[in-house]
Amino acid sequence: TRWQPGAQSAAREQLARVPIGRPAAGARTYVLDGRLEPVPVGVPGELTLGGDGLARGYPQRPGLTAERFVPDPLSGDPFGSPGERLYATGDRACWRDDGQLEFMGRIDHQVKIRGFRIEPGEIETVLAEHPAVAAAVVTVRKREGARSGEPGPGLVAWVVGAAAEPQGRELRAFLAARLPDYMVPAVFVTLDSLPLTSSGKVERAALARRPLPDRVAPEGDFVPPRTPEEEVLARIWSQLLGVERVGMNDNFFELGGDSILSIQVVSRARQEGLVLTPREVFEQPTLGELATVVAAATGGLSDHGPVTGELPLTPVQRWFFEWQLGAPHHFNQALLLEAPERLEPAWLERTLGVLLEHHDALRLRFSRAGDEWRQLNDRPGAAAVPFAQVDLSALAEDRQVPALEAAAAAVQGSLDLTRGPLVRLVYFERGPERSARLQWVIHHLAVDGVSWRILLEDLNQVYRRLERGEPGSPGGGQMGGS
Repeated sequence: TRWQPGAQSAAREQLARVPIGRPAAGARTYVLDGRLEPVPVGVPGELTLGGDGLARGYPQRPGLTAERFVPDPLSGDPFGSPGERLYATGDRACWRDDGQLEFMGRIDHQVKIRGFRIEPGEIETVLAEHPAVAAAVVTVRKREGARSGEPGPGLVAWVVGAAAEPQGRELRAFLAARLPDYMVPAVFVTLDSLPLTSSGKVERAALARRPLPDRVAPEGDFVPPRTPEEEVLARIWSQLLGVERVGMNDNFFELGGDSILSIQVVSRARQEGLVLTPREVFEQPTLGELATVVAAATGGLSDHGPVTGELPLTPVQRWFFEWQLGAPHHFNQALLLEAPERLEPAWLERTLGVLLEHHDALRLRFSRAGDEWRQLNDRPGAAAVPFAQVDLSALAEDRQVPALEAAAAAVQGSLDLTRGPLVRLVYFERGPERSARLQWVIHHLAVDGVSWRILLEDLNQVYRRLERGEPGSPGGGQMGGS
């Protein structure tokens, strides 16, 4: 069975929960939630300490003092004088039925990856179960060479081997069979030992400063790409992964790839006329294996054309309608982009028209019959392209901001699930001396965080092609409802 977020096996639960005894005499000890309210027995929260021996704060560190020394919610003084404060330890703990406290890890080690809050200690616990691993620490490292709009931080596993040096490929497969893909580190680094502080704790700051190894295959293992498909894929991998060269035996995930980057591989491959799916990137992770799948798919490809007509609801869409939200049309995601150069509104409108034709989910419509909701894909060109231009250049600068905010709010409230559109693009002119703004709003039933990366890349590419007088066709793959 695969690990489920928020759940652990009984054995792992026993390892994670360590009894640390009862409060000392004269100490005030609470387990509090995020609102500084006590939690019931068995419910985890943050361990906080108070009493006569509590310090007044960190010397000459007012910011850290304000963060760690919080008002005592049970003192009766909402302002929390120095003698009525608590120290927030950063430890996750819970009360046991017998009055003891259980330690459950550190709160300040939690990280957010692709929208999921992750406790690296849970990954470390699973890694420690591998027979070749003596010790392991998982940290977060910003993707080297990442540009704006590209995937953010990634997980790095620092591993000390037991008898034999563990291999990254083997450890990745071991974790992938037990954890969700977003909890599998992108990079595995083998160390002789972990850096420790004087108190014997792992010095994570030292690991954060430590350079990662070059993600390039050794000279003896390098086999250069030969076919056109292999050369295209190698160039795409090199650009996305920041690797100087990619060979036939190189593994996408060992070079630093992940599930988000696999979607970008698929998108860029389509721009080059190659057909891939993210699943194939996972199943055929080396360049040579993936190129074989690409070549076979390319030979039998036929364009099915736009998807139209009625479609079954996805599980997420069913969940959305079951909630019966008061303003379902307003459930959207929006971007407000700065345009440092002036854009041509006519080309923006044509660009959006191309994207509407290519990405079927942007043409979705929803209707209700009794208690049942249905969705269908409208045909391309059935409705006007939902593009608008708003000229704010006649307004003084101090009046432009509230005017833009009011117009943007109106656009977000204008989506209509039944009649459409589920998308709107608005270009805000602000005068020759001020950069323009581009607002893009899409209903959340048709877009998610991953889809935005594809759409933004397609928007830029189609617009640039129209600007050069070339046919405007995007490179991204077809999107389903999110």
